[in-house]
Amino acid sequence: MKTVAWLAAGMLCIGSLTVGGWVSAQSSPWRPASSDQLNKYAQTHGSLKQIAPIFSQLVLISPPSNFRPVFEHLDNGGTSYIHESVPEGESTAQWTQMITVTGAKGLASRLNITPQFLAADLAKRFHSACPTSFSDLNLGEVQLGGAYGYAMVASCGAVTADGSTHSESTLILEIRGSNDDYSIQWAVRGPASAQPIALDEATWRARFQHLQPIKLCPVVPGEQMPYASCAD
Repeated sequence: MKTVAWLAAGMLCIGSLTVGGWVSAQSSPWRPASSDQLNKYAQTHGSLKQIAPIFSQLVLISPPSNFRPVFEHLDNGGTSYIHESVPEGESTAQWTQMITVTGAKGLASRLNITPQFLAADLAKRFHSACPTSFSDLNLGEVQLGGAYGYAMVASCGAVTADGSTHSESTLILEIRGSNDDYSIQWAVRGPASAQPIALDEATWRARFQHLQPIKLCPVVPGEQMPYASCAD
């Protein structure tokens, strides 16, 4: 699996090349953006558009322009997808912020497993990791075009991972697609705190807005990157 970036018409597009027939990108008229192009783009744009075909739909988000893809994986018999990005110069082992996009194939057919249920379930995992320093913040239901979602924030004041103890707070957005469910998470690490962290609603709503536009689009048969049908 390979993630390639395209810079065209003021838009950076991320696409996945040939995942066992799941994605069929083939040739493209666009050239991959070089590291210098990405850096120049980051200096002049506050965010970029990242588009990827994930199972039955295209998923578009708008992360900060200094974020770079560092990990992508299709697992669980081809039913679970994950894509991670961090600020340039950071890695999956050492990071201060991480934006994660996941897909769960076919989960939308299970009507009892709602976006709110999935967001709360992830928050429960935070609580299990840090019961004495856990805090959360419900941002509520959201409409993303024709898609329904639910947003909240979960936080650990102190958690040990990747060889260090730190705080970790994450914006969780769960979205119901036409056939599949998608999750977008923006995690932020900071100094460890023995006490629960006070989550400022305005700050986290601003992060949510920074990721806009967020869209789910149908996959157009034969369309290649940069997926112009979803970029408008």
